[in-house]
Amino acid sequence: RDSSTSRGLGDVYKRQIHQYLLEKRVQHAAELLHRSPLSIVDIAAAVGYNSVSQFGVAFKRRYQLTPSQYRRQARKS
Repeated sequence: RDSSTSRGLGDVYKRQIHQYLLEKRVQHAAELLHRSPLSIVDIAAAVGYNSVSQFGVAFKRRYQLTPSQYRRQARKS
């Protein structure tokens, strides 16, 4: 068995799992922004971010809005 091939596949799966978990964290944050009175700082911490700026970057990458923009838009509807 070629260990470089199996290691490569493991890396692919790890990246896929990592991406899946990041997506789930940001989706959970979106729900909290819509339904919860928690501050954005508290929501970032609740979904596992140590940095509000990292949270903001990840959130905007997914939703093309900052967390505060998303919250305002979600509460209008």
